[in-house]
Amino acid sequence: MNHSPVTTEITITGHASVAAKPDTIRLRLVLKGVEASYDRALRSVDQKTRQLQALVTEQGLPHAPVTDRFSIDEVWKHQYDDDKRQLLGFKADHILLLDLPLDMALLEQFLQALARTAINPTVRVMFEVGNPAAMMEQARTQALDSAKATAHTVARQMGLRLLGIRSINYSAPRNSPSTSLELNLPEQGLDSGASMELLLMPEEVTVQDSVSVVWVAAAEE
Repeated sequence: MNHSPVTTEITITGHASVAAKPDTIRLRLVLKGVEASYDRALRSVDQKTRQLQALVTEQGLPHAPVTDRFSIDEVWKHQYDDDKRQLLGFKADHILLLDLPLDMALLEQFLQALARTAINPTVRVMFEVGNPAAMMEQARTQALDSAKATAHTVARQMGLRLLGIRSINYSAPRNSPSTSLELNLPEQGLDSGASMELLLMPEEVTVQDSVSVVWVAAAEE
């Protein structure tokens, strides 16, 4: 008479970390316009957008800036006090993304030219990998391989044999691999003869992944 083997479960989490040198610079530029009326706030940020587009063309950059987000919000004083609340105006925000090759001299040249304008944006410099999907796939594969190898090692040391997989718990990383820093350009801009030296050394970009696997195991016969 055949008896089903007594089984147990082994839960293993595999981890992996993959690093690569960045090959792309992405600038996140926030253009702001704060004015007394909705129309004036819209015109203010629209003018800055046109100035930025003209500067990108003038500098001969390979890509045009693209809109990531646009919003116009009311600006209040004592907003939550019905007796004192006062509408001060409107604030428009236009967030644009601008991609550059990994060329630090080109980045410095563009930021110096930008600092000489009246655009006065908030700038975040992000160093990225042009093909993050390949990095994330590599990390996922390594995490699965790690979970499998560890499960076999644990089973062997405990005198068990793996019968199969009960379940797999996996959540893909939400963020694309990148490193970033935020720059505050001079509010009054740079004089025509002034320069702004950037000592930026982009770090390696790292993506981490993990996967949990529940294995079914039984005692070695």
